[in-house]
Amino acid sequence: MTPEEYRIIKHFWTQIRAIQERRDSSVTKNRYLIGAAMAHRRIHQREIDLETLASLTGLGRSSLHKTLKSMVVDNLIRLEKDPADRRRTLVRPTPQYTSLSLDMYEETRDLIKQTSRRLIKGAEENDHK
Repeated sequence: MTPEEYRIIKHFWTQIRAIQERRDSSVTKNRYLIGAAMAHRRIHQREIDLETLASLTGLGRSSLHKTLKSMVVDNLIRLEKDPADRRRTLVRPTPQYTSLSLDMYEETRDLIKQTSRRLIKGAEENDHK
Protein backbone atom coordinates (compact mmCIF):
# COMPACT_ATOMS: atom_id res chain seq x y z
CA MET A 1 0.00 0.00 0.00
CA THR A 2 1.36 3.38 -0.96
CA PRO A 3 1.32 6.32 1.46
CA GLU A 4 -1.37 7.98 -0.70
CA GLU A 5 -3.55 4.83 -0.63
CA TYR A 6 -3.13 4.73 3.15
CA ARG A 7 -4.29 8.36 3.44
CA ILE A 8 -7.30 7.66 1.21
CA ILE A 9 -8.33 4.59 3.24
CA LYS A 10 -7.77 6.39 6.55
CA HIS A 11 -9.97 9.26 5.34
CA PHE A 12 -12.63 6.72 4.28
CA TRP A 13 -12.83 5.19 7.78
CA THR A 14 -12.90 8.62 9.42
CA GLN A 15 -15.87 9.53 7.22
CA ILE A 16 -17.61 6.20 7.95
CA ARG A 17 -17.38 6.87 11.70
CA ALA A 18 -18.79 10.38 11.17
CA ILE A 19 -21.72 8.95 9.17
CA GLN A 20 -22.47 6.43 11.92
CA GLU A 21 -22.40 9.10 14.62
CA ARG A 22 -24.78 11.32 12.65
CA ARG A 23 -27.21 8.43 12.29
CA ASP A 24 -27.25 7.57 15.97
CA SER A 25 -25.38 9.95 18.24
CA SER A 26 -25.51 7.44 21.09
CA VAL A 27 -24.27 4.52 19.02
CA THR A 28 -22.78 1.73 21.08
CA LYS A 29 -21.54 -1.72 20.21
CA ASN A 30 -24.88 -3.17 21.36
CA ARG A 31 -26.91 -0.75 19.23
CA TYR A 32 -24.67 -1.52 16.27
CA LEU A 33 -25.20 -5.28 16.73
CA ILE A 34 -28.97 -4.83 17.02
CA GLY A 35 -29.05 -2.62 13.93
CA ALA A 36 -27.02 -5.14 11.93
CA ALA A 37 -29.31 -8.01 13.01
CA MET A 38 -32.42 -6.00 12.11
CA ALA A 39 -30.95 -5.13 8.70
CA HIS A 40 -30.14 -8.80 8.08
CA ARG A 41 -33.71 -9.83 8.87
CA ARG A 42 -35.15 -7.02 6.70
CA ILE A 43 -33.05 -8.18 3.76
CA HIS A 44 -34.55 -11.65 4.18
CA GLN A 45 -38.02 -10.14 4.76
CA ARG A 46 -38.53 -11.82 8.12
CA GLU A 47 -39.79 -10.53 11.42
CA ILE A 48 -37.29 -10.47 14.25
CA ASP A 49 -38.24 -11.36 17.80
CA LEU A 50 -36.32 -11.04 21.05
CA GLU A 51 -35.02 -14.62 21.00
CA THR A 52 -33.75 -14.33 17.43
CA LEU A 53 -32.20 -10.96 18.19
CA ALA A 54 -30.40 -12.40 21.22
CA SER A 55 -29.14 -15.29 19.10
CA LEU A 56 -27.94 -13.08 16.22
CA THR A 57 -26.23 -10.50 18.44
CA GLY A 58 -24.85 -12.76 21.16
CA LEU A 59 -26.07 -10.24 23.75
CA GLY A 60 -27.25 -11.42 27.14
CA ARG A 61 -30.86 -10.79 28.20
CA SER A 62 -30.00 -7.89 30.49
CA SER A 63 -27.82 -6.07 27.95
CA LEU A 64 -30.32 -6.70 25.18
CA HIS A 65 -33.29 -5.41 27.17
CA LYS A 66 -31.39 -2.35 28.41
CA THR A 67 -30.30 -1.46 24.87
CA LEU A 68 -33.75 -2.07 23.39
CA LYS A 69 -35.34 0.09 26.09
CA SER A 70 -33.04 2.99 25.22
CA MET A 71 -33.79 2.52 21.51
CA VAL A 72 -37.55 2.65 22.26
CA VAL A 73 -37.05 5.86 24.25
CA ASP A 74 -35.09 7.32 21.30
CA ASN A 75 -37.97 6.34 18.93
CA LEU A 76 -35.77 4.01 16.89
CA ILE A 77 -37.71 0.77 17.45
CA ARG A 78 -41.07 -0.50 18.67
CA LEU A 79 -41.61 -3.65 20.69
CA GLU A 80 -44.89 -5.34 19.79
CA LYS A 81 -46.56 -8.61 20.75
CA ASP A 82 -46.81 -11.03 17.83
CA PRO A 83 -50.52 -11.29 16.98
CA ALA A 84 -50.03 -14.94 16.00
CA ASP A 85 -48.21 -15.84 19.24
CA ARG A 86 -48.72 -13.45 22.15
CA ARG A 87 -45.72 -14.95 23.96
CA ARG A 88 -43.41 -13.59 21.27
CA THR A 89 -42.24 -9.94 21.22
CA LEU A 90 -41.35 -8.52 17.82
CA VAL A 91 -38.75 -5.79 17.34
CA ARG A 92 -39.70 -3.37 14.58
CA PRO A 93 -37.84 -0.32 13.32
CA THR A 94 -39.70 2.98 13.41
CA PRO A 95 -40.04 5.10 10.26
CA GLN A 96 -37.46 7.45 11.82
CA TYR A 97 -34.95 4.59 12.19
CA THR A 98 -35.59 3.37 8.65
CA SER A 99 -35.15 6.86 7.24
CA LEU A 100 -31.91 7.38 9.15
CA SER A 101 -30.63 3.99 7.99
CA LEU A 102 -31.45 4.67 4.35
CA ASP A 103 -29.73 8.05 4.54
CA MET A 104 -26.68 6.38 6.04
CA TYR A 105 -26.61 3.66 3.36
CA GLU A 106 -26.87 6.24 0.56
CA GLU A 107 -24.15 8.41 2.08
CA THR A 108 -21.94 5.34 2.59
CA ARG A 109 -22.51 4.18 -1.00
CA ASP A 110 -21.48 7.62 -2.30
CA LEU A 111 -18.40 7.59 -0.08
CA ILE A 112 -17.42 4.13 -1.38
CA LYS A 113 -17.74 5.35 -4.98
CA GLN A 114 -15.69 8.45 -4.24
CA THR A 115 -12.99 6.44 -2.45
CA SER A 116 -12.88 3.91 -5.28
CA ARG A 117 -12.39 6.68 -7.85
CA ARG A 118 -9.57 8.20 -5.77
CA LEU A 119 -7.82 4.83 -5.42
CA ILE A 120 -8.17 4.04 -9.14
CA LYS A 121 -6.90 7.49 -10.10
CA GLY A 122 -3.90 7.05 -7.80
CA ALA A 123 -3.14 3.59 -9.22
CA GLU A 124 -3.32 4.92 -12.78
CA GLU A 125 -0.98 7.80 -11.91
CA ASN A 126 1.48 5.32 -10.36
CA ASP A 127 1.34 3.16 -13.51
CA HIS A 128 2.37 6.15 -15.64
CA LYS A 129 5.43 6.94 -13.49
